[in-house]
Amino acid sequence: MMTENTAVQDKTAPVRIRLHDIHFDHTEAAGGNYPWPPVPFQWDRIDDSLPCAVYTDNSVAQVLQSRHQVNIAWLLESPLATQHRYKWVARNHQYFDRILTFDQTLLQQIPQARFVPICHIPYDHKVVY
Repeated sequence: MMTENTAVQDKTAPVRIRLHDIHFDHTEAAGGNYPWPPVPFQWDRIDDSLPCAVYTDNSVAQVLQSRHQVNIAWLLESPLATQHRYKWVARNHQYFDRILTFDQTLLQQIPQARFVPICHIPYDHKVVY
């Protein structure tokens, strides 16, 4: 029997976010499967019906086929390594609700760009910046 509370989402369950990328293909959430505090969301690499999607560097052009309500670009790699992706995002920024980056040029030119620190690499359960 369905009750009024059955339809309410479990507040302890992580929010699922559609991830379009190749960077976190081995992890369940940002930061990896390391002994760090739990995060309140989980990457989903299949369900295109989810309302929110994140696109990392080599996957940003997939936003053109998006059916998600919220689209976020997350530029993790250096602009020196993926200059063509930064240029693509700059020309197509209107497809994104947010652009997460540490690149000062994009932060100054694009209203929906927000600063996030450069990606970090876990090493022996310590963070190396």
